[in-house]
Amino acid sequence: MNSAANISPRSPRTAVVTLVAAAPPEMLDRFMRIEEVSEITGLSKATIYRYVNAGTMPAPIPLGSRRVGFLLSEVQAYMNERLAKRTTTTTKEPA
Repeated sequence: MNSAANISPRSPRTAVVTLVAAAPPEMLDRFMRIEEVSEITGLSKATIYRYVNAGTMPAPIPLGSRRVGFLLSEVQAYMNERLAKRTTTTTKEPA
């Protein structure tokens, strides 16, 4: 009986899940295509490349002769920097 309901706590599947949960963040890093960067940042592709050219966003990494990828950790760091720079605005009370 090898059904999913019969997985014991010591099964290889559980071991993999435990390993992933315990892995340091740098081991979970991955490359993302521009479409995914656009989706998670809310920026258009053109804006992303404009920010890359201006040096305000991390540059993509060449993966092949015609492929580039953005490192997830670098995009997250960019987003965290933007969040840290966010200023709170005060609202006026209605007159």
